[in-house]
Amino acid sequence: MKYVGITIGPIFKTIRKAISPVGLWYASTFFSEVTRQFCESLIEEYGDEAEIFSPYFETNELQRNGIGTFHDRILFSISDTTKDQLESLISQTKKKMEKYISVSSEEKRIFLEHYLHLDYVIFDEETLLGKSLVEELNWALDAIELMRASKNSVNTNLFDTIFIGRKNDRNYYLRDNPLLPSQDNFLQKEGRFIAIEDIARDTTETEHFPYFAVISSDGDRMGAFLASMCQDQEGNYLPLAEQVKKIRNFSKLCQEYTSKAATDINQHGGMTIYAGGDDLLFLAPVAMIPTFSNELHSAFKKIFQLEQMDKSQSDISLGVAIRYEKFPLYETLAEAQQQLQKAKQAGGGQVALSISKHSGQSLSISFNHLIFQKLFEMMEELGTKEEQLQSLLYSIESQAVLFELLFGQAQLNQLSLAEFQEKFANQFAHIHQASFEQYVEILAELAYIFYIEDGGRYRIQLKEQENCVQHFSTILRTIKFFKGGERES
Repeated sequence: MKYVGITIGPIFKTIRKAISPVGLWYASTFFSEVTRQFCESLIEEYGDEAEIFSPYFETNELQRNGIGTFHDRILFSISDTTKDQLESLISQTKKKMEKYISVSSEEKRIFLEHYLHLDYVIFDEETLLGKSLVEELNWALDAIELMRASKNSVNTNLFDTIFIGRKNDRNYYLRDNPLLPSQDNFLQKEGRFIAIEDIARDTTETEHFPYFAVISSDGDRMGAFLASMCQDQEGNYLPLAEQVKKIRNFSKLCQEYTSKAATDINQHGGMTIYAGGDDLLFLAPVAMIPTFSNELHSAFKKIFQLEQMDKSQSDISLGVAIRYEKFPLYETLAEAQQQLQKAKQAGGGQVALSISKHSGQSLSISFNHLIFQKLFEMMEELGTKEEQLQSLLYSIESQAVLFELLFGQAQLNQLSLAEFQEKFANQFAHIHQASFEQYVEILAELAYIFYIEDGGRYRIQLKEQENCVQHFSTILRTIKFFKGGERES
């Protein structure tokens, strides 16, 4: 038996060139289709002699839903194969992909031959005995990707032509692309392709500057989780055939999760760009960010816990970049990926937010997802009193020393919530106005459960050289943004 790993690219280099939402979708879906086409050719050629265990693959039309559901690595076992046989399958795949390069050019074949690469490793069964199958294959593929950088230079990049389109019609070359979904076309609105403005203005009042979000999501500690699945109770790795079954089952659960998530996103004003493995990349209206965060965490936990597979406390992290609708899409995408890395470095299960306002001001903050949900639950209680929030924010920032002293005393003396709310309220001049008093009470509770409550599940861990008041001020500014953004003059 042979075990083969294939890495496909350059997906991220291509995605970063996209200018419009549908261009971003096309770049991702193109590479997903490369994976699908190779898997299809492999099964046609070898039948039951080959078993694909990552991604989860079935030869039916249900997986052709217009969403890029296949990631850029293929892992499979096969009774026997040679480099020449793999090269033949790769050539077949590249030829099949020509029809998805929707520009009239005789250079398609030459372009794909040089630009698109499917690099592979082949392991004999004997070299993998007693080892983690998925780790060995992925480590080898990581090494290949590091050496790939200069391989795909081309004189004319046909993806550039597709993304730029024609004057006044950026998506000209994508209108009849075979990758477009034939049903439930989430890429279109009123007979045209969705633009960033459609997403940004989905739930935004007209007197405010419209913003959109790019959200990148990834599973935490999934590698360790998968490795533990492939071990027995003594920590020894299972026979390779059993590992294949475990990994395939895991891949199926991943696809179940991302498929459900992608459908929910598309049905609620977002646009799924990529949904493969345990990764998601999508565009969203700002108002839907809390809902999407909550639904993704719920779906992830439900799908994996149902199979009693979540023994490593695996979770998901989200990186969120919020920008004004005229801001370049590729820069927002890059920022979302940076925020995702921050969230994962903070220990996982985090939502890291970056907000860049039309005025030039920026905010950056990270929460445990439980804290993030609690924050927005309390925002609902706060209603839409934007002017009061601005007044409170000014009071707290102008009296930062007094509030820092209050927070410190509350922690030291272990004040109850009622005691803290009373002392917090005494810092404000307009506290006896009924509506203002209720507003302060809710914010005091927010501060209490985040910074004071000992051992609370929402307790925030502050960064080095950051105090409670500074962090709370950033939270209030975040709330203010979500409640109104910036008003147009």
